[in-house]
Amino acid sequence: MKELKIEKQLIADPEVPLRSYNYSYIADRLLSTYGQKVSTPTIISRAKRDGFYLKKSKRKAHDREVLTNYVGELIQHDSSKHKWSPYADKKWYLITLH
Repeated sequence: MKELKIEKQLIADPEVPLRSYNYSYIADRLLSTYGQKVSTPTIISRAKRDGFYLKKSKRKAHDREVLTNYVGELIQHDSSKHKWSPYADKKWYLITLH
């Protein structure tokens, strides 16, 4: 529970764009820090029981408009502004081209 409480700050922060959480990380931390082996399903059930569970959200479909000049040409451009790290003091833009 101690490790889940630490991670709860990250999970509950609306500025950090988390859609899910890797609870096996807690299992690894318990083993490396305390020498305790705990299964991931046990961690998840305790997280749910005590309000530390992050539900997986359903993704919304994007509206897409395809603009091309040539057959076979497709360039996708995505941009988003998020607080990508819980330790960042501001939000950053991520721009990708595919």
